Amino acid sequence: MSAISLILIVAISLNSFCDAGLVENPSNDTVSISYTLWIGSDIHAQHHIHLNVPAGSNFYSAMQAAASANPIFNFKAQLHKLGHFITDIAGTANNIVDNTFWIIYILRNQPDVNSPPTEKDLSPKGVDLIIVEDGMHYLFWYKELIYQ
Repeated sequence: MSAISLILIVAISLNSFCDAGLVENPSNDTVSISYTLWIGSDIHAQHHIHLNVPAGSNFYSAMQAAASANPIFNFKAQLHKLGHFITDIAGTANNIVDNTFWIIYILRNQPDVNSPPTEKDLSPKGVDLIIVEDGMHYLFWYKELIYQ
């Protein structure tokens, strides 16, 4: 991933802010999603949770539900005027010196360490604007960004 690609992803993520955690859901429908954490470029730690959340929820709200259900999913975020920027998940903080960051992928299938996601699976939106969809898999991967 080039430095320009990363800057564009961050800019899009921040520019995509929506301060509402939920889209109106008068029917009280829920969606079932999975949320996975991979820690390290070599994926030396993994955590996974299945969630049922209100239809129309954004991913930031799903992250809050995951943290309430299992403390390993606790996270920290900085709220900028354009949205939440995730700085730490599971006690592992973004590291500018080592160039390691939490990157979010949206997948149709359960993430597989033997076939990791690619750039095409990166979310073009930040956690505030990702509206979770039934059956989808959301992966936050803490890994080194390599500029080419």
